[in-house]
Amino acid sequence: MPQFRFNILRILDSVFFVEEGYNPKPEDVKINFGMGFHFDVEEGWVQYNIRADFSAGEIEKQFVTGTVVTKFAVDNLKSFTDSDGSIMWPSNALEVMFSIAFTHMRALLAKNTAGTKFSQYIVPLVNSRELFKQLMDADPNFEMVEISEENVKNRIKTQSTK
Repeated sequence: MPQFRFNILRILDSVFFVEEGYNPKPEDVKINFGMGFHFDVEEGWVQYNIRADFSAGEIEKQFVTGTVVTKFAVDNLKSFTDSDGSIMWPSNALEVMFSIAFTHMRALLAKNTAGTKFSQYIVPLVNSRELFKQLMDADPNFEMVEISEENVKNRIKTQSTK
């Protein structure tokens, strides 16, 4: 198997929301995370969309949320596919890229909340390997889907027949 080499193609601060009119009790504040994962073997890229939501109260009203997209170029991604076209991800490769993407989200959310009344709410350090597994396991709809013309056509066809 070839060496797994990657670099960052893009970091996008895609969504940010703050509800300055809300006054949560600090002891009621919760933080939740979400993740989207996409890749394209032919183009050689992997993308993570990482989201953090701060909420509070019985209805868990969101008062700060942010999503950051990190896109990685992977050298010769196609060389990691097996005879069925499935990617044989090297051990910890996805977790390492997730950790980098998560750090981007932490930094950009801190930048975005600076100067707001919620600037003291900082995304904590996490065990990125455990969080990555939790996010994958928690979403029953989570799929690692390759972005390809055929997959897009099949998804459109499937959605239109529902």
